[in-house]
Amino acid sequence: MDKSTSLLVELALDTNYASLRPEVVHECKRHLIDTLGCAMGAFDDPLCVEMRDFAAQYGTPAQATLWGTATRCTSEMAAFANGVMLRFQDFNDTFFGATDGGHPSDITAAILAAAETVRADGRSVLAALAAGYEAYCRVVQSVPVADRNFDQVVNANIAAAIAVGKLLKLSREQLGHAISLAVAPNFALRQTRQGQLSQWKGCAAAKASRDALFATALAARGVTGPSDVFEGTQGFWSVTGKHDWVAPSEWRNATMIGSTYIKGFAVCYHAQAGAEAAIELFGRLKGREIQSVDVETYADAHRIIGGDPTRWAPKSRETADHSMPFTVATCLVHGDLTADSFDESRLDEPAVATLMARISVREDPALTALYPGAAPTRVTVKTTSGENLTKEVIYPKGHPKAPMTDREVEAKFRKLAGNRDGSDDCSELLETLWQIDSASDVGGALMPKLAANRARRILAVAS
Repeated sequence: MDKSTSLLVELALDTNYASLRPEVVHECKRHLIDTLGCAMGAFDDPLCVEMRDFAAQYGTPAQATLWGTATRCTSEMAAFANGVMLRFQDFNDTFFGATDGGHPSDITAAILAAAETVRADGRSVLAALAAGYEAYCRVVQSVPVADRNFDQVVNANIAAAIAVGKLLKLSREQLGHAISLAVAPNFALRQTRQGQLSQWKGCAAAKASRDALFATALAARGVTGPSDVFEGTQGFWSVTGKHDWVAPSEWRNATMIGSTYIKGFAVCYHAQAGAEAAIELFGRLKGREIQSVDVETYADAHRIIGGDPTRWAPKSRETADHSMPFTVATCLVHGDLTADSFDESRLDEPAVATLMARISVREDPALTALYPGAAPTRVTVKTTSGENLTKEVIYPKGHPKAPMTDREVEAKFRKLAGNRDGSDDCSELLETLWQIDSASDVGGALMPKLAANRARRILAVAS
């Protein structure tokens, strides 16, 4: 085992519930609530329905539950289908380093599938979640995989293998092999997030969860992985460039989960500030006609969601939720942004298309200098009467420097997982999640309540 792998193994072995700070435990619960809310909000989306049906075909052994149902299948396929649900609407949390980023909560599908398989208690799950988030964020900080055209889900392969290996109580050597078996076969391409985006955008990290479960299962059975997977002559560093882990002495505190960003809108994180600014400007316009809109943002936001021609003519919801002009135009036309805003039936809405043609997006070097410590955007609307209305957002709601309160996290969960008429406030399910560290069997405590919550929603719609 090379030194780089050894440091990751030590992170997993050193992270225990008893040593977690109270604020870290609390953040783990907040992010678990947020992630499951995102998944249940996407429950009825056609791709999610199709992937649950697909996973259900792999019913033996019945190890883990498809969230919101009573159907059980293999842990790998449950992690895949549940991973698609939590990611589909692009509403789950985010973290950025200097040149790269991703969605740490993607690994939650693997963690809960493994927890069901071994009947893990709540404290073990929270420790695994904290270790997984720490690994994910530290890899993002340390290794700019996107610079070499590899996808962010490489981070999820590593982090999920660490978290799942911890839950499976792998030995030090087994955990090292699990990391190697998760890394060596799974260098995904960044093309997943280029051009007109496909449904694979919402599936890529789900596959990483599935791959991590497969890797840890192999390691548990004594299968060995490639030696020196990071430092070998043809290892990880040979394709990404040699990098040192950022602040390994701090890893045992597992505090990075508190540095991640909970989303206020179901859109790429780079568009969060633009959406927030545009919604405020909608209220200030009071019906006045827009002549033009100038969006100024940081370099990565401009490059990823404002500079590619496909972002000005989105043909899929996946492209639309990664489009600054579509996001800003939708907010200025409707005064709101929801997951429904990106339905394919709304991609050609005339009022939005007309306004998109009047929008410019450009980098402001002063805003770039604030990133990734902030995610700033400035939106200026010029009206036909000659007025200029401007709103600048430096820290979007949900950023660690503008955090959501627990009440706001719960409100997001209720909006996504509850009945649209408000008849089910999800209180019982939320109580279970806030008290998850007292559960002796997380799967037994949580999965029936997710299914019951979903059943109540179906009945409410039917009535």
